[in-house]
Amino acid sequence: MPKSILIVTHCWAEQLPHYAAFLRYQLESLAHCPSSPEVAVCFSVRDKLTCDVMQEFASRLTIHGYALAPGELGRRSIGRNLAAHDCQTSLVWFTDVDYLFGRGCLTTLASLQWSDQWSMVYPRSILINRTHAIGDRYAMRRCKIDPDDFETKVYSRAIGGVQIVQGDIARRYGYLDGKNRWQQPVEKPFGDFKDDLAFRGRMAELGEIEPILLPNLYRLRHSTTTYQ
Repeated sequence: MPKSILIVTHCWAEQLPHYAAFLRYQLESLAHCPSSPEVAVCFSVRDKLTCDVMQEFASRLTIHGYALAPGELGRRSIGRNLAAHDCQTSLVWFTDVDYLFGRGCLTTLASLQWSDQWSMVYPRSILINRTHAIGDRYAMRRCKIDPDDFETKVYSRAIGGVQIVQGDIARRYGYLDGKNRWQQPVEKPFGDFKDDLAFRGRMAELGEIEPILLPNLYRLRHSTTTYQ
């Protein structure tokens, strides 16, 4: 039986509006998925652009909103931990707002036969914009995804946007749960992404981290980021 999926994403467009554009692309891609994934969006209530995009898709997707202060939002492990403990799905995909899920991507994941030895899986490769300028063009105006704008990128490890775990693991362990640095707000939102490295290490203690093949997973490149 196909597994249900929760996609956990973050968006903060208050300073960089193109992130709201990327969220729109992401939610549009999910709205067309036959597996009907649920989405957890971590956001700030004062970020009108992000709130508007969430409202735009409220009737098309099951969206769980996690309203956080900027410092809490900027430490991804805080929102991811909340969503992990709340999830009711078979699988949880911790992603970033610049990933898009094309034809067959989540359907393939939903039908994957998991080994008892695995604690986490991640896609071996993705399709990424050939240049930052191409990704910037997508952000500036709504474009139809053109495969010619993308090239293959191979991942050697489960970086923060492609960490996929079973729901039982998420509910039991959260995402770096506990009273530690990973559950504390940061002064500079999204100043670093070392929490995903720590989570990868935690999952490696529980089992094997397995690369898998998923079709049509896209990533939008962009010139300006929160962590510059």
